[in-house]
Amino acid sequence: MLGHLLWRRVARQRCSAKTVICSTMPLPIRPSFTLQVARWNATASVGNNAAPDSQWQWWQIWKYRRVRLLLRALRVGFVSVTLFQLGMQAGLQSYAQDPSGQRQNMIKEVLAQHGSLKDGVPQVRSKDSPEVKRVQRVFSRILASAIEETRHLERELERAQSEKEKDKTDLDDKITSLRQVRRLLKCWPNDGFLVLDRDDPNAFVTPLVPGIIFVHRGLFDTEHAVPVADFGKLEKGAKLFIRVKEGVKYFRPDNGTWVTFKNNNLFKCWYVGFQQFKHDPSGQCVVKVSRGFGRKELIELSIPVEDVRMEWTYSVCETDEQLAMLLGHEMSHVVHGHGKDATYLKAIILGVQLVLLSLLDVTGFISMLAVLGMAPALKYTVELPFSREHEFDADATGLRIAARAGYDPHDASGFFQRMGCFSHTHGYHQGRNWNSTHPTHEDRVKRLQELEADVKEQYRISKTQELGSGSQRLLPYSVAGFAATLITIAAVAGFAL
Repeated sequence: MLGHLLWRRVARQRCSAKTVICSTMPLPIRPSFTLQVARWNATASVGNNAAPDSQWQWWQIWKYRRVRLLLRALRVGFVSVTLFQLGMQAGLQSYAQDPSGQRQNMIKEVLAQHGSLKDGVPQVRSKDSPEVKRVQRVFSRILASAIEETRHLERELERAQSEKEKDKTDLDDKITSLRQVRRLLKCWPNDGFLVLDRDDPNAFVTPLVPGIIFVHRGLFDTEHAVPVADFGKLEKGAKLFIRVKEGVKYFRPDNGTWVTFKNNNLFKCWYVGFQQFKHDPSGQCVVKVSRGFGRKELIELSIPVEDVRMEWTYSVCETDEQLAMLLGHEMSHVVHGHGKDATYLKAIILGVQLVLLSLLDVTGFISMLAVLGMAPALKYTVELPFSREHEFDADATGLRIAARAGYDPHDASGFFQRMGCFSHTHGYHQGRNWNSTHPTHEDRVKRLQELEADVKEQYRISKTQELGSGSQRLLPYSVAGFAATLITIAAVAGFAL
């Protein structure tokens, strides 16, 4: 029976009085009967003559585990914020000491990240290239329209601020940010862009190098090697490209032998036909290819269809309206400060991960799974939706900027349709929104079409202003011509008299 007794004795030293409270509770030993066991709960009450050290002190809070975890999380969070601020200060100090040198270094670093730096030399298009001239023709109008868009947004915020009586701090911050962006845009040169010599269609801005838009040459008329959709539509002698693999045997239909190649290569060839063979009943493409460099002899090879490519010339930005939509989209990222927001979001996500890692015990199985799934969970639930929302905002503002610059918004939205066609032809599938930084082309086109009616009025006003400014420019010449005509008539009349 002593084994079922639970004794607890609580006594404090230097106590003048002790109170012992006895309570009973039923403790079943067997199903047939219960046994009453005395449970003693001794509590000591401190008398008036207790010593000072018997009282609770503030430093005893450390014995609580949750308090220690909370303080650890606060400490790690404070260290993360401090390191982030120190990194920003170090970058600002380096930039202040040598602004031009640091800017050139950052440009080279961005070019290296995008594969446009070869042996330290930037791979960009020259100023006389047609791609640069075309961007130059459109970008100056987009830049002026972006400045006007910041003024429009600032006036809307000031109007909302005047109507709002409380909590004006957030509006003040947005207005200040827009004014900073407008100062940046006013200092942005009309040639503040670089056309990178890359075949993939892309354009981007980065907060590391303000004042420059990076545009890929692949947005314009470029030749691409794409899979052949239908060999039946190919004409004999059409130019193709084949990819041969090292150590793989390829059949020669002209003499019935097999050949192998020592290296992986890409060859230009000419189409002969599509035939079926014993080694491949499904059929292979037969092409003529040069036997080697400097040799005029052509041999026939049978190549699997997945290793055959055809030449395809395509321009994503077919019209100036589509190019204006692209440039307006990138300038919208600058107007809204999306690059700065993305940087702060990444810093917050990393800080949250550090805090959670400091609280979890990685030796446990469940804790280990939580640590492994922490980064993907934050990426798919916070970072990617945040990025997609930025893209939608930039699309809407970019459409307004293009319309304000005098470009038809209906044709501007066709840019994403052509991007979708390019991605589909090359086999690039975005998947659904949840696993991508950008929305699908179909969703973007749908949203832009919904916004076309709202910006049509702005487009009409811009065209009217453009015609009015053109008339004002022609007015002096008209007046001068009219005066010259009157002088001529007067001179003729004088001679006649």
